[in-house]
Amino acid sequence: ALSRNWLWSVRTPESDVCTTWPVPVIPISQTRRLPFTFVWTGVPYGTHTLTARARDNGNAAAVSAPVTLRVTSLPPAVAITSPAHGAIVVASNLVSIIASTSDPDTAVARVEYFVDGAKVGESLSAPYAASWLATPGLRRITAVATDTTGGTGTSAPVSLFVQAVAFTETVLIASN
Repeated sequence: ALSRNWLWSVRTPESDVCTTWPVPVIPISQTRRLPFTFVWTGVPYGTHTLTARARDNGNAAAVSAPVTLRVTSLPPAVAITSPAHGAIVVASNLVSIIASTSDPDTAVARVEYFVDGAKVGESLSAPYAASWLATPGLRRITAVATDTTGGTGTSAPVSLFVQAVAFTETVLIASN
């Protein structure tokens, strides 16, 4: 991911050259003194093409080759908090899958839940949770968080075992 603050500079032997940086065609900075630099803060996420335009004392102008940059947000982090890794559950029971998320620079838009790679649920707001009807076997659960800029993060997998039947103990009491 790129920083949202940029420092641009243009070097020229003429000390009175005026330089501007249009984005997309609107000047975002102008200077008449060396060094010809500026800091662009609060750069919006997305793709930007920048050029520098210089004008000398005789009013002759030149435009630099375009420079394209893409500013992306940091991806969200997501972790499954329930069920616990190594849990044993009974088939045909609803299993609550709960996830926690964080994102340092944008909001989380949704969390999707996957069991063995197949999507089983989605949550659009906190608390992030979904239910899944357990099927027998060793299962692998993951969660994918997506932020408002489209950045994604995937949780560490949680493995659990789903029993086909519940084990019960039967105690026989004999009467005399």
